[in-house]
Amino acid sequence: MQRLVSHLVVALLVFGFFEVSAQRYDFVWLSGYSGGERTAGIDTFGISIMDFNPDTSLHLINDQANEFRFGEASTMICDSLGNLLFYSNGIEIWNYQNQLMENGDSLNVDEGLGWYVLTQGTLALPYPNHDSLWAFIHGTWDIFETTGDVSIAVSNTWYSIIDMNANDGLGKVVQKMDTLTKKPTTAGHITACKHGNGRDWWIVMLEIEDCLFSAEICDTITIKRFLLTPNGIEEYPDFTTEGFILEGGGVGQARFTSDGNQYVFSSSIGSGRPTSISIYDFDRCEGIFSNYRKVELPRLGGFDDASFGMEVSPNSRFVYLVRINRVEQFDLWAEDIKASKIIVAEYDGFRANFSTKFYLPQLAPDGKIYINTPSTTRYLHVINQPNEKGLACDLQQHSVVLPTLNGRSFPNHPNYRLYESVDSPCDTIGKDFTDVSTIASVKIEQSLKIYPNPAFDVLHIALDVPKKASIRLYNVQGQLVLEQSTDQKEQEVDISHLPAGIYFCHIQTNDHQIQTKKIIISR
Repeated sequence: MQRLVSHLVVALLVFGFFEVSAQRYDFVWLSGYSGGERTAGIDTFGISIMDFNPDTSLHLINDQANEFRFGEASTMICDSLGNLLFYSNGIEIWNYQNQLMENGDSLNVDEGLGWYVLTQGTLALPYPNHDSLWAFIHGTWDIFETTGDVSIAVSNTWYSIIDMNANDGLGKVVQKMDTLTKKPTTAGHITACKHGNGRDWWIVMLEIEDCLFSAEICDTITIKRFLLTPNGIEEYPDFTTEGFILEGGGVGQARFTSDGNQYVFSSSIGSGRPTSISIYDFDRCEGIFSNYRKVELPRLGGFDDASFGMEVSPNSRFVYLVRINRVEQFDLWAEDIKASKIIVAEYDGFRANFSTKFYLPQLAPDGKIYINTPSTTRYLHVINQPNEKGLACDLQQHSVVLPTLNGRSFPNHPNYRLYESVDSPCDTIGKDFTDVSTIASVKIEQSLKIYPNPAFDVLHIALDVPKKASIRLYNVQGQLVLEQSTDQKEQEVDISHLPAGIYFCHIQTNDHQIQTKKIIISR
């Protein structure tokens, strides 16, 4: 495979909160396995490349020569301009020339598959203030004996450091398998969120040590927090709170919303076991979780209860819970999140040697959510309009056909394009926006001010950069209660007719979408 080369795009497109910027770390996805000479020209095996360069639209590329093998544990990283740097299956790290990176072997236990089976089991983060360094988080799972059952959980989590300046840009693992935690954590919930200073990274896992040796369902959870700074990874005190974790390790996925203000995780381990969604507000400055909400869902019966994945829409409003036979949408803005559930797709029975049911979702740079299948197929489902409510989200089953087979693999990407929390206590570092590669939408978002908050009868919305913009106000039920447009730097919005309560102010310009902000109207 030739190195994938992208070009800096000056005309920038924005989909939700995923601004097309210099932070194109997730613009190339790889999947597939067992290519090389053994394929003899048969396109069943090899690597499928999903390339979102240069304009965020999806381009599919067939690389049958690559002999790498991807499984559930999957990471691939580009440089800031979208050029592929390295990729990993949790066991080895290879560079963009499809070669084993120096010191990139033996990261985990090879169980004879050639890849590692651990959803959200690997994660790569750019090292703050070090342009060439990457922190690589990776775990290994074990089976634990319990009373009358077994539990699958991550027994060790490590971090390694990759220097892409080494070996003339081919990279090297310069620090390998330092222990992050030996506490057992759930099998599928390693994720991260940009700190409110716009530089550092919160790394979050869910500890279940007290639940491993009990046949009972746990009703508490310990959230482990680490902060990646220019000086390394610092462990913060554990955050213990009510939660809902099943026996068996709580297979599922964890996500921060695109705006970084909420943390959401799903938990289910299969047939006959209950499924739940846990939701917390998140303070990006202090790393504090609060305002816990649990959506515990009724059992459907049989394997229909199994839920392996979950993703959140780009506008941070809708949660998509991916069950084996259907996909359910939940509205985080709703007063009753459980009651907001809408089934947006049910498995249509399509087969390609194996079934194409629903498995793992991942939000892509094009603003769409792609969903792979639990069987080895070349088909992906796609939610074309994930910011829309109900069936308007437009979930199309098996509509993306990959060049080669995919063995249940999808990358685990956080929102690399989340910037500092403007005007917050931790907005202390600042950024240089003079670089031509920095997107205009960040300038606009940084200059956005909505005040007062709480408000009484008039809301002031100020943008330093004059743009034609639409202003929409939603209530907690997700209903549009006010809409107007402006082309002024500052606009007064009459809210005197609205009852007291919590609202969400959403501002969208003709070429950029600005972060939704929570507004309180008092009387």
